[in-house]
Amino acid sequence: MTEAGSIVTVPKYLSTGLPIIDSMLGGGVPAGRITELFSKGEGQGKSSLAARSCTRCRSGVAPVVLMDTEHGFVEERLRMFGVDRPT
Repeated sequence: MTEAGSIVTVPKYLSTGLPIIDSMLGGGVPAGRITELFSKGEGQGKSSLAARSCTRCRSGVAPVVLMDTEHGFVEERLRMFGVDRPT
């Protein structure tokens, strides 16, 4: 609440399923926003975090768009995380 008593809106966050990451992000990934994952080099867990986050969003029936600009995702790996690609 502010001094005038007006309502402050709090953004909705979607959990990544990893409490430590959610805590570092201030509650999770902001809902309704474009989120970019980046780091230096390969093998840092970006793809795994993206797939896990997609699975968490889909379990709540939220629409998800995953854009892979590095062409690193293999459909079988997405299925391993529970991401089901619509046909």
